[in-house]
This record gives sequence, structure tokens and C-alpha cells, in this order.
Amino acid sequence: MKYTWLLIFILFNTSWNKPLQTKDPTSWIRINLLGYKPSGIKVAVWCSKDEKTIQNFQLIDSASNKVVFEAKAGKNFGTYGPFSQTFRLNFSAYKIPGRYYLKA
Repeated sequence: MKYTWLLIFILFNTSWNKPLQTKDPTSWIRINLLGYKPSGIKVAVWCSKDEKTIQNFQLIDSASNKVVFEAKAGKNFGTYGPFSQTFRLNFSAYKIPGRYYLKA
């Protein structure tokens, strides 16, 4: 029974803070689902099936929805698998533990 409540809490908590999404997204940010260590290397990958590109990205505190870190997207790595465009989003400089999400 306690596992049922834990599962309900996790599902509710993860869906409550999600920004609105389009029905058919054409770009994604791929992250390490296990998380990142505060002093470790922290890189995500932005990828798109369209020919659009990005200039920068933001790391946002999930509790306050405030931007805590912003950086340039860096080099375009081009085609990878089904994606037309890919960018590495390096936020290793941010060292404060917490719960965050990325926005590009």
C-alpha cells in the first residue's frame, strides 16, 4: 500500500511542474535520467528532426521556475540518427545541488 502512495506521489509531482508541450514535438533535450553530481561533468544533448538551431539554453530551478544558469549552446554537431541537428548543452559550471530542468 505504501508503494502505491509513493508511486502516486511521484507521478503527480513529476507531471505538475512540466511546461506545456506541443502534441507533436520535433525537438528534444536528452538528459542523464540518473542525475548529475554537483562537481561532475553535466552535459545534455538538444536534438531536432527539423533544420532549426538554438543559440543558448537555460537551467531552471524546478521549485521556483527561476533561471539559475544560462549558457551558449555551443557547436552544432549536425546529423545523428534520425535527427537533423544536435547540440551539446554543457552546464558543468553549475555546482549547486537541487532539482532542475533544461530549456532551449
